[in-house]
Amino acid sequence: MTRYEEIKAKQKGALICVLTLGLAAVPFSLVWRSNIFEGTSFNNQEPLRFFFKLLSFCFLTALVAVPAFVFYLISLIVTTVQLWRMGQNAG
Repeated sequence: MTRYEEIKAKQKGALICVLTLGLAAVPFSLVWRSNIFEGTSFNNQEPLRFFFKLLSFCFLTALVAVPAFVFYLISLIVTTVQLWRMGQNAG
């Protein structure tokens, strides 16, 4: 794989993550199994257990997706500039 193809693949991955607002980088199965309210009095009340599990899921998803979005946005900008420079040098 040439350097151009490697950068193009990184750009494509970064673009997918940016267009999904960082959700492509979230490990949903791990986030769903995690519960920030585990062991608290909120988790012991049966009617509210699912609500707090859902609230925990949304919070943890945002906690992972926001930094991933920022990281991949920067990565997308850097790879686009690298590809542009390669195109300038080739022509």
